[in-house]
Amino acid sequence: MPSNKPNKQLLIGGAAIVALLLGIVWYVQSGLESSVVPSASVATDRQSSNPERAIADQAAEEATPKSSGNEIPIPHRYRFADVAAIEAVEDEQDLYARYTPDEQERLRGFYRSYGSGPSGAARKYFFTDIFSFHSRAQLEWLVASGFPTPDEVLAAEPMSNEELRDMADSGNYKAAAFLLHREAPAEGRLLKENPGSADNPNTEAFRLAVKNDELERQLLAEPSAFSAYAIAASAAANEESYKVLAAYELANLLGDQRATRFSAHYESSLAQSSRDQSSIDTSAALSSFRGLVFDTFGGRNSPDVRIELHRPRFEMTPANQ
Repeated sequence: MPSNKPNKQLLIGGAAIVALLLGIVWYVQSGLESSVVPSASVATDRQSSNPERAIADQAAEEATPKSSGNEIPIPHRYRFADVAAIEAVEDEQDLYARYTPDEQERLRGFYRSYGSGPSGAARKYFFTDIFSFHSRAQLEWLVASGFPTPDEVLAAEPMSNEELRDMADSGNYKAAAFLLHREAPAEGRLLKENPGSADNPNTEAFRLAVKNDELERQLLAEPSAFSAYAIAASAAANEESYKVLAAYELANLLGDQRATRFSAHYESSLAQSSRDQSSIDTSAALSSFRGLVFDTFGGRNSPDVRIELHRPRFEMTPANQ
């Protein structure tokens, strides 16, 4: 008689997501707003006749790039190297057609490491990775939210870690993301070789973990769904499944509805793997989510949380519903 273990894992994984979502709803509704000091502009909004509309308008103005013609400009705070814009297309297939097969493969691998979904025949209706899109509006949202464009990903490839760290230390958002994407797997490998090294300040694994934590905090200081995906990829490299789930929920909170699908696909992959993933620590996942939310919204220079939660969301097309 065939084993029903995968089904149990899926049920437990589904229960983990439900528990995490319930915890998130409670957490967001029980004082997240009060943990952030309002900005002066928001204080003025509160005195207006329609403060929530003013907040939503301000968020939309800040987050949406002014695209025109055949190009979508990249917001200055998200620019990397000399890439200032991306060609405006209606579908990811049109975008990838501009690159060689080898470049396409490398780009797909990069984007899937942050979040992946069904592939093959389902591609038209679902999202295979974090840079999947099926309309110009969706591409505009990705660019406005700081997702690295293909040209930026390719521009970062020949750069050394030292070059990226210098740029990150100077405040470059995507340089920090590219560096974390390289260093997190290196940290994971070191911890596998010597599990106890995580608690020993004299080890390379410990020093690298400290640097990676700094990169994560730098990314979360810019409340973008891509920041959350960067944390998810880092956690996946270290096999911290509870933190991966927490980061995906943060991405959803920050406007990317696709995150719930990436989260479900990640859980399904865990259930089908050879490793024992029969239980996911929902308490750890919720605790991790709270920490990520605090790092995102509770910092000294963070914008008002109400503005962030009113930013435009990833606009699903009817085929994507």
